[in-house]
Amino acid sequence: MVFCCKRMVLVLACAALLLALAWAPAAGAYMGVYSPGSSGFKRLVIYYGWLSTSNLPDIDVDVLVVAGTSRILPGGGDYDVVQLLRSRGVEVYAYLHMPGDRPVGLGSSFREMVAENTTGTLEERYLYWLSYIEGLVDRYVGVVDGVFLDECDPAYFTSSLDSVYVEYFTRGIGEIAGYAHSRGLKVFINGVMGYAAYGDYYLWEDYVVGYDPSAGGYYLIPGFLRQTSYTSPLEWVNGLSRYLYLAEHGLLDRTLAVTFADPERPETLEWARMAYALARIMGLGGWGYADIYYYAGGGPVPADIVEAREYGPPVSSPVIDEETQTAWRAFAASTVYVDYGSAAVDEALAYEPEVTVDGYGGEYWNILGGPVYGSATTLECLGMVPAGGGGLGVYAEWDAVEASSGGLLHVYIDSDGSAETGYSVYGVGADYLVEVYTDGTAWLYSYTGSGTDWSWAPEAEAPAAVVQTPDGGYAAELLIQGVGLEPGVSRIVVATVHGWADDAVAGPIVYIGQPLFYQPVDPLAAYTGVVEAIAISDSNTTIYATGPVGAVVGYTVVLPYTGVGGVDAAGAVVESYTWSSIGDGYIAVTVVAKHLDTSVKITIYPAQSTTDDDTSSGTGDST
Repeated sequence: MVFCCKRMVLVLACAALLLALAWAPAAGAYMGVYSPGSSGFKRLVIYYGWLSTSNLPDIDVDVLVVAGTSRILPGGGDYDVVQLLRSRGVEVYAYLHMPGDRPVGLGSSFREMVAENTTGTLEERYLYWLSYIEGLVDRYVGVVDGVFLDECDPAYFTSSLDSVYVEYFTRGIGEIAGYAHSRGLKVFINGVMGYAAYGDYYLWEDYVVGYDPSAGGYYLIPGFLRQTSYTSPLEWVNGLSRYLYLAEHGLLDRTLAVTFADPERPETLEWARMAYALARIMGLGGWGYADIYYYAGGGPVPADIVEAREYGPPVSSPVIDEETQTAWRAFAASTVYVDYGSAAVDEALAYEPEVTVDGYGGEYWNILGGPVYGSATTLECLGMVPAGGGGLGVYAEWDAVEASSGGLLHVYIDSDGSAETGYSVYGVGADYLVEVYTDGTAWLYSYTGSGTDWSWAPEAEAPAAVVQTPDGGYAAELLIQGVGLEPGVSRIVVATVHGWADDAVAGPIVYIGQPLFYQPVDPLAAYTGVVEAIAISDSNTTIYATGPVGAVVGYTVVLPYTGVGGVDAAGAVVESYTWSSIGDGYIAVTVVAKHLDTSVKITIYPAQSTTDDDTSSGTGDST
């Protein structure tokens, strides 16, 4: 395996800013593709309008809170929408409503029926309230997945947490949650953090952004990343103090946050984007955004106002600096940094190219076994690397005796992997074509023919850079996006063009994605080895790394394999290796190697059968 002429520019994610923190992950190049949901992070939508007017069936939703009016019950106008969403795996929770469609919060109903009521004893009033709420819960059995319990906060009925009413209210929340579970319903709690453990989910409202009409509406909550003092978890506490409480009690993974955002106010969109990044850094279970009315007026949810990118699984613990109001965390595909004071987010995501005459600045392995000869041209080098958003970067070098006046290079993409669809060429069914021209431009086309006729419709201009080499040949680099590449399925063919026809042809090449890699985080280590390069194929993955002789280093890669069949090394002794599934068809492999030389080569072999470590996790020694 040799390099193409291009060389890697390592990305030092937020390096200058992170030096001030206690410790930081060693710099690495993160290259990989993660699909939405691969980390298990859920998208929350709270929608109180008529569901029949919404676009909810057409957008990605994991957890949905709806108004539990008669409309969602059998025979109601929104019943079918709820059942459709549930059939697609959406968890739907109903906000308690009484017959007549008036919403019922626990705090205010407890105040009316228990604290301010003078009929009967306290115990009798409590039992009456409890029976009433449980009767409302019964309305939703078999209709939704769970109930949403709002106003779980003693402040609705008392200013003193020493009040006997608080004891009864706390007891009631526990009994209501237990009753719902006995009826086959889950529970979503909204209120003070002390009640978070009672629910299957806990809502963190006013996350990052608050709303005060007397102060101009939406605002960024001051000091969100600073601790505040409190005497009881039954007080309303927001920001860092709430996070620390939830973390200490193991409740982060059931916590879903919601942030206010208004499409008509661009600054709120920036705040919401920061809120998403902060929710990922904090390790919450999910996040969503809404206007202050939670779409009570109906209509579509603006699905694209916040670009929430998938970072992959976390590979370090979160770091939050109260003094500087900053936070960051390393993920498999990105290191994410938030500066709360300036509402800034820095995502060192995988391969985000900028088109210049010098190319994108990435590194490409030459995937050709040797030169590919055509009648008039020779393809010398071909490299591919996944780009952000499911795209693909392609780099090619070839000589040219006489270039066509039109096209220079053809890239055929069989996105669905089927030879039965698309243009039949070189054993694939090309659904898309990218054609690179002598003026340095490139266009993406989709196939519109019957399979054998040359019929293509232009889709979009593809970012590209083309230069002529000193020997009269060409080097081209382009970014392909929007073609639905699928690892292990999509196939790609690259051909030079001479005399208006394909000449030197390479492929089909199966798109298997690229591993991402990172150095382990270990604040006690005096030195961490540095990954210089990495190459992947169906048969093995090779890591080229440097480190001092005698150092024992753990190298971690994330690979599109089902398991590990073995590991060996040149210039090092492999002391052990472990791996585990991280979902979405990827495994994380950690190899612990002792350096016998400064430069080492570590080779990881995929499992070949169900008996060859093909399980969800495994360990092993040197092969």
